[in-house]
Amino acid sequence: MTCVGSTEEDILAVTKDLEAVGVNHVLALRGDKPRDMSDEQFEQRIFPHATDLIHFINQNTNLIVSASCYPEKHPEAISMDSDIAFMKMKQDMGAEMFISQLFFDNSDFYRFIERARRAEITVPIVAGIMPITSAKQIGSTVTLAGSSVPKKLADICAKYGESPEDMRKAGIAYAIDQINDLKRCGMGHIHIYCMNKPKMTKEICEGIC
Repeated sequence: MTCVGSTEEDILAVTKDLEAVGVNHVLALRGDKPRDMSDEQFEQRIFPHATDLIHFINQNTNLIVSASCYPEKHPEAISMDSDIAFMKMKQDMGAEMFISQLFFDNSDFYRFIERARRAEITVPIVAGIMPITSAKQIGSTVTLAGSSVPKKLADICAKYGESPEDMRKAGIAYAIDQINDLKRCGMGHIHIYCMNKPKMTKEICEGIC
């Protein structure tokens, strides 16, 4: 659920509909600025940050709220320390779980977890994994997310980028390796950014040790 262009009435209407059909858990995000929204409208938005949405949902509904976090910091954040502080605010406003932005180097995630725990962030942190099954993803989704691309993955894209099926297989294998390493290191929660590709997701789940 995003709030960047929403009023309080909009959020209440959506959450009421969700609860009516049995939904009890939402991921609360600020959202990106819509193309048709002026800078003035963006600056005057009702919910400036995800923390405002999290607080509002907790005060006005019975929904469980999760929030996002950024192992390599949010693209708009001044520093990792400021981003971790903002993450702590999300927890204080009522976020009961975090789902991470995609990342491709597990060491970045492990360092992030250590910093979050030192900042007294105690709720579960779910690792967000996006399989790269097309070299085009590196120039679109990944760039938008602000995630870095390690040499190993860049080499895979260079080697298989012109062969769609080989790239797909290599990308799935890379994601499986990431997840297996996360499991070995004690990460109990994984979120796969499946991009509406159930077959790919099934292959990944079947490949996890």
